[in-house]
Amino acid sequence: QKLFGLAKKLQRYLGFPGKWAVQMARLLMFIVLLLPGFLPLIVHYVCSRKIVKNVVYGAKFRHQLDIFVPRSQPQPGEKVPIVIFISGGAWIIGYKA
Repeated sequence: QKLFGLAKKLQRYLGFPGKWAVQMARLLMFIVLLLPGFLPLIVHYVCSRKIVKNVVYGAKFRHQLDIFVPRSQPQPGEKVPIVIFISGGAWIIGYKA
C-alpha cells in the first residue's frame, strides 16, 4: 500500500504520463527548426582549412584559441587587419565561443 502511494506521488511529481513527453517533443522540434540555420556554420568551422583550431598559448588546457586566416595570401610587407574577439560573460568555463 505504502509503496503504491509513493509510486503514485512520484508519477505525479514527474508529470506522468505525458508532461515529460510533451516537453521532450518541444525540445526536439526546437532543435529541428534551428538546425538548418546552424548546420552550415558548423560544417564550415569543422571543414575549413582557413581556420587553425585550438592553438595553445598557455600552460592550462583552457588556454587555446582559434586563428582565422585571410582568404587571400597577403603580399610581403602588406598590412593585414586583425580582429580580436573577447567573449563576454561565461568565458571562465572555457568555451571560445
